[in-house]
Amino acid sequence: MIAVSSSGRSFRALAAYLVAGRSGEERDRVAWSIGRNLPTDDPELAARFMRATASQNDRVEKPVYHIALSFDPNDPVDRAAMERVANRVLERL
Repeated sequence: MIAVSSSGRSFRALAAYLVAGRSGEERDRVAWSIGRNLPTDDPELAARFMRATASQNDRVEKPVYHIALSFDPNDPVDRAAMERVANRVLERL
């Protein structure tokens, strides 16, 4: 497994990247994504919720924190196992 994280200012840009990649045309590049503490797993709708929440605090300069966990295609893990790994990573932040 490889983990990569980044931070930034734009929830909209992150959602667009998750949905369609850097080029805007890579629609099938991510098998699935999941959010936490949100009423949706839709990246674009989640971005709206997070932007609204972040805008309530003037001290927040970079509200976006993104973690991507990537598994080797040959690893024998299913989505449930990947979600357990993601949960452990988030618990340890």
